[in-house]
Amino acid sequence: MAPLYTGGRFCEVDFDTCIVEIERLHGSQPGDAPMPGEKLRCLTHGLVIVQHQPKYFQAAETCAMAALAHPRQRPRRATRATEHLTANDIVKLYLAVLRANLRDMTLTYFATISWTTLGLDDDAQIQAATQALFVRLREWSQRKVDGASGAPMPIPLAWVWCHERGARLGLHTHLLMHVPGQYAPRLGKIICRFLERYTGRALLKDRPDGLVTFKADEPRSARGVIPQKAALEFQGQIIRYMMKGVDPYAMVPAAIVCQHGQDLLSVLKLYRVEDQGQIQGKRCGYSVHNLGKTAFAQVATRLRLAPDEPEYIMAESGFAFVDAVETIRGLRALRIY
Repeated sequence: MAPLYTGGRFCEVDFDTCIVEIERLHGSQPGDAPMPGEKLRCLTHGLVIVQHQPKYFQAAETCAMAALAHPRQRPRRATRATEHLTANDIVKLYLAVLRANLRDMTLTYFATISWTTLGLDDDAQIQAATQALFVRLREWSQRKVDGASGAPMPIPLAWVWCHERGARLGLHTHLLMHVPGQYAPRLGKIICRFLERYTGRALLKDRPDGLVTFKADEPRSARGVIPQKAALEFQGQIIRYMMKGVDPYAMVPAAIVCQHGQDLLSVLKLYRVEDQGQIQGKRCGYSVHNLGKTAFAQVATRLRLAPDEPEYIMAESGFAFVDAVETIRGLRALRIY
């Protein structure tokens, strides 16, 4: 959290929970550092700030708006360090997966970014770079328009993510995303172009030792269509893989009523648990603008769902990553909802 000065008053802004958009001037390209005179709009707080510092993404603070609002104020570095994903982190990620599935946004695009191959080895730098990437992805997804009518056609893009530190890749980020099949190749290019422009370095690729900056994977599809069963199995395998850095002594928290107090590793069926190093700052998260609790509540009525339906499913059914959708359908068939 960072204090944001708005001309006589301060307000707390968190870049991970606020929805921030850039109002571009003519000639400014998506993904570029904001030009002087461009506006940074925080939709959560209803604030608009004119950009005066083109390289504000270099700030180490989680919310870059703090650096814009008060140029003399130095952003604080994240001081919280963690060794593992906690049980609450696991619940947070699982709820995001449930919300994605309930919105028919199965997560089937798995990407890994190795920041150290780009010369970034400081945790604060990587935290800032990650958040800048998320702003770029959201901006790209929102700018899509109908070629015939010019009407807005936002790309349904959602993600969950986690940071890890390993001996081979250094500090790297795993992203499990939903993107329509026809946009998957374009998404990879958008991420790679952002990484090159943000760091000013060329990506490592096609190396004999297999060490690359960016790598993406998807389940096999027929004519661009991934069968639902294959999509859910892939989603379940990858989300479990991303959770391999969980605290080995964690217990299922009270939020999951049916499994409360049980050994978390057994419940998750995690057979591969490894030390993923110390991370300074936020260790995992998701796209708050569409997988957050508030965002889901805003669309729940249209989906004919209760705003807290993901929490109810989790409490009553426990962790069921592979068959999350089937679990939901089964509960409806029993008229539990």
